Amino acid sequence: AAVLGAIAIVLVGLNGHSQMQHMLPIQPMKLAAAEALWNTEEPASFSILTIGDLEQRKDVFSIRIPRLLCLLAVNQLDCRLEGIHDLQVAYEQQYGPGNYIPPVAASYWTFRFMVGAGMLMGLFALYALLMNRTRIKLLQERPLVLRLFLWAIALPYIANTCGWLFTELGRYPWVVYGLMKIEDAISPTVSGVEVLITLIGFTLVYGALMVADIYLLQKFAKAGPPQAQPAESTGKAFPLPGVIQD
Repeated sequence: AAVLGAIAIVLVGLNGHSQMQHMLPIQPMKLAAAEALWNTEEPASFSILTIGDLEQRKDVFSIRIPRLLCLLAVNQLDCRLEGIHDLQVAYEQQYGPGNYIPPVAASYWTFRFMVGAGMLMGLFALYALLMNRTRIKLLQERPLVLRLFLWAIALPYIANTCGWLFTELGRYPWVVYGLMKIEDAISPTVSGVEVLITLIGFTLVYGALMVADIYLLQKFAKAGPPQAQPAESTGKAFPLPGVIQD
């Protein structure tokens, strides 16, 4: 499990990195919102922590690593990335008057929760590999750490949910980026009641599946792995491979 987890989280991280680089030319406003990059920077810095004034659309407090965003976005230490203000002006010229800025706070924090949960999963996997290499048994010698591993079950769900929220919220105001806005995508034939009934139905189905999943996970986790029965306790001798038994 440790080996598989370590390999999987590295592959997922590389895939996410490639998606970020693809996002830059396709949805630059989403990338700018994810970094709370209000103004165009050359080279662009990566935000560790930014507290902003959403009404004034500016930073109040920010800790940034110079050039790191360029490295993540284009694999170079020197680049020019358009900020939210400049992109807003460009979009108004291209698509007409309107607000083309997505919810910056939601985009910024969902992106960080997604990446943070992924990094924590990687640390857990590396720690498990280290324990395996040093032959430390987590169950007997690290019970508190093992409890943390149980709580870590939530991490992929947090990463997946936050990533999905970032994908959808960061695309605002578009349903199809650059082609169709949200207000133009409202169906003229599906009523609000039908949408509500469908949403309730999906919620009930997935809620029932979640309850069944949690019940089964609890049941088999508490039962533990099956204990192998020693051969001598059965009174029978098991034949060895390649040996003819009389």
